[in-house]
Amino acid sequence: MGLLGIWLVIKLRGGMPMLALAFAGAPVAAAAANSLAYFAGDGRKFLPRFESVSKSHASVILRQGLSFLVIQIVVAVNVSSDNLLIAHFLGPEAVTAFGVPERLFGLTPILIHLALQPLWPAYADAFARDDHRWISATLKNSFLTALALSVLASLTLILAGGWIVRIWTAGAVAPWPELLRGLAVWKIIDSIEYAMTIFLAAAGALRPQMLCSFLAMLLALGCKIMLIPGHGVDWVPWISGLSRLSLSLTPYALVTCLILKRLR
Repeated sequence: MGLLGIWLVIKLRGGMPMLALAFAGAPVAAAAANSLAYFAGDGRKFLPRFESVSKSHASVILRQGLSFLVIQIVVAVNVSSDNLLIAHFLGPEAVTAFGVPERLFGLTPILIHLALQPLWPAYADAFARDDHRWISATLKNSFLTALALSVLASLTLILAGGWIVRIWTAGAVAPWPELLRGLAVWKIIDSIEYAMTIFLAAAGALRPQMLCSFLAMLLALGCKIMLIPGHGVDWVPWISGLSRLSLSLTPYALVTCLILKRLR
């Protein structure tokens, strides 16, 4: 619906407010229609009722929701800050030199995230059933699969990424090998981190994620502000990757090991 709405606004030459409404409003309208159809049909018995509200359950949901909110804000800052900082310190033309290769390497973690996302409710169900053996085996397999696929894709893009970008941009962008290697390291860390992220979310370990992701964001922002003006865009993915390795991936691994130890 979102794509259809955007297409209609462009076709009818609507303004930016209409474009924003089509982009943001269509998914909301689709979700509302889906909820109405569900609760009016087979889901009528699950229709929320005021007499069923529990303060204890509501407080748990509120705490988890706030944790997810902070995590999503951190993700949004991480996603948008690179281009803003590069444009501020180096000019808009440098954004293209970084953004095009980053989009290419970013396809790998996006596909891995989509493949691993269904494991979140599966983990939650396994925790509820105390199926600890399945949890351990699935986490190990998902981590190794994400690692293998991300390493294979990143090595391929290190070798062919420059050629792909030059073809893609008709020679307008020619990334340095150092940038490609940094993007490869960053996206590998991103991919394997997500395998643990969904496990920790299903286990209810949101506070460590919130704290670690926030600290990693602060470290990355500080280093980028100091290094981008003098070293250019080549250092950006290295900073992003190493900050997450030190303050996000490593603590996640420690918390994951502690949880798995308790399950044995």
